Amino acid sequence: MKRILLSLLISAALAGCTQVRNPATGELQYTTLSQQDELRLGAQEHPKVLAEFGDAYEGHRAAAYVTEVGRRLVAVSELPEQQFTFTLLNSPVVNAFALPGGYVYVTRGLLALAADEAELAGVIAHEIGHVTGRHTAQRHTQSAAAQGTGMLGVLLGGLFAGEAGARAAAQLAQAAAPAWVMSYSREQEFEADELGIRYLTRAGYDPRAMASFLGRLQGQAQLEARRTGRSAEAEQNIYASHPRTLDRVARAAEAAAAQAGGPGQRNRAAYLAAVDGMRYGGDPAHGLVIGRSFVQPAMGFRFDAPEGFTLFNSPSRVIGRSADGAVMVFDADQRQTADVASYLQRQWPGQGATRAVWPGRVDGHDAATGLAVGRIGNQVRQVLVGAIDAGEDRVWRFQFVTQQLDQRSAGAYQAAVESFRFLSPAEAARYPGQMIRVHEVRPGERLETLMPGASPDLLADVRLINGLPLEGGQPEAGRTIKLIVPATGGTPVAEAGGGTG
Repeated sequence: MKRILLSLLISAALAGCTQVRNPATGELQYTTLSQQDELRLGAQEHPKVLAEFGDAYEGHRAAAYVTEVGRRLVAVSELPEQQFTFTLLNSPVVNAFALPGGYVYVTRGLLALAADEAELAGVIAHEIGHVTGRHTAQRHTQSAAAQGTGMLGVLLGGLFAGEAGARAAAQLAQAAAPAWVMSYSREQEFEADELGIRYLTRAGYDPRAMASFLGRLQGQAQLEARRTGRSAEAEQNIYASHPRTLDRVARAAEAAAAQAGGPGQRNRAAYLAAVDGMRYGGDPAHGLVIGRSFVQPAMGFRFDAPEGFTLFNSPSRVIGRSADGAVMVFDADQRQTADVASYLQRQWPGQGATRAVWPGRVDGHDAATGLAVGRIGNQVRQVLVGAIDAGEDRVWRFQFVTQQLDQRSAGAYQAAVESFRFLSPAEAARYPGQMIRVHEVRPGERLETLMPGASPDLLADVRLINGLPLEGGQPEAGRTIKLIVPATGGTPVAEAGGGTG
């Protein structure tokens, strides 16, 4: 019976597949997507990517620069006639990825971390390799299956009953999703490395740049581990979701450089000219993570997460995680009840889900806090929820989900809700965000003198993006480096830096 079932499953899986020869590898592949399907799918998903990552970063030289580098690499690939779309995303997270149909994305965070044009080209070449190797099409089928299973789990095992509960569970599932859900296989990563090194070499770049950028990613993981108190292996960055063997990439790049008869171009000056003036870190329009504080200058508020929480910002919500596994979600909602207390009792997180509600006031606005018990799958979770009147029948809301609420944790979560403060225009103006400014170091200059009043976290960020030792590293005189400065005039806010909001 098992053999019959397996045969039926295989037949069903292959029924919609066509066999094509991969232009980059020469291998025969089964795929459910034609080239036109890939183009259509990429165009369909592109707006969703922009919404999730805070839109494209436009109006600055850096955006056109990414496209120029990408087109140079496509021209030497096996698909020079295919239309590729290169987008610089307005996100401080270090990431790069591709969709079917030649949609390739690089974030501001990744562009800031790179050392030169060759390192940027190495990242883009790797993503082009995923497209020419048709890995994006293959992963789409796997991803669709994984998303279907995940959504089924959310609907069957939501944290609370009802549609609102399913949404809450979906948010928490997204916050805790393992990296492999959206990852390529190790074999696909290796193949994309090989193709990427091929394109780098053909385009005249130094293929060793791919390995040197992986080293920078390791440095970023170490810095984030130091800030969060977790191991570098536990940090989720592009290195975790794009697993490669650094030594293997380095050997392949050295071999490619030898075959090319030289190391190739690095183009550091062109890279520095492109990133000069580019925004760094969070965009004030989307909110800024500053340590364990979240500041939204555009909407005029801020709050502090509990001790031990690390914050992650997205255009639609702020998610916090603690070392003990607790999760915080902050977002907004439209209130459909008479007041904030009844919102927690009747509308959110689910009809009748909140066991106790305490009305109150936060920064002069109506507010309420409640306690609830729910389930994620088979696991019981205790929840503290809070809501604050935002005007015009809207609320700002918090949810803290943990295995066991005690007096200490409940007090810390309640204090986080009560830390919410509305900002005056003058207060909001103190958070202009940050940008990169290129500077040639003069004799005797140190980072501390170039950036007076900068926090240790901000200095660590500057060392990271310049490839300096994280502990006390200083640039050499005559070297051109990237500084992080306020996006508009004024003095750097002492607490700024270190966030990826």
